[in-house]
Amino acid sequence: MKRIPAFALVLLAFLPLGPQLALGWDYEGHRVVNQLGVASLPTNFPAFVREPAAAERIAFLAGEMDRWRNTPDLPLKNYSFPDHYIDMEELADYGLKPEMLPIFRYDFIAQLALFRKAHPDKFPEPDAAGNLDHTRGLVGLLPWGIAESVGKSKSGFSYLKTHEDAGTPEELRLIREV
Repeated sequence: MKRIPAFALVLLAFLPLGPQLALGWDYEGHRVVNQLGVASLPTNFPAFVREPAAAERIAFLAGEMDRWRNTPDLPLKNYSFPDHYIDMEELADYGLKPEMLPIFRYDFIAQLALFRKAHPDKFPEPDAAGNLDHTRGLVGLLPWGIAESVGKSKSGFSYLKTHEDAGTPEELRLIREV
């Protein structure tokens, strides 16, 4: 039997979305990716994630970051919006290349701020009315958002593993619901 590459499956999954795909993933795209992720987990992965209620919760929570991004709440928008993108073409404006990016988000933000301060002529202040969430001076933080989410997931599963060996049934239920 011939195997279909994973990227081809993802593309096929998005065909029903049509023009919406060009506008961004939003909830539907993230949901499909989470469903594909659960379906692709190795057999030795904790079995509870495949239970219908857990799989549906995982699919539903795919939209959490978009709900946070689309909020009128400015502190939440400031926190979450830059994690949705990175404008790679803007790195050159800061004298950076992708391979030069630091491992930590706040080091990157500090680099941008220092460069902007040293070259104010290249970076005029954004219109205050269009920058209420104070994110217009960033080029996006998507790589750090992904890395941090992976770290949170690894931490959660480590915590689960510890409690599977020594936790109470109630502790296990609560951990699995996180």
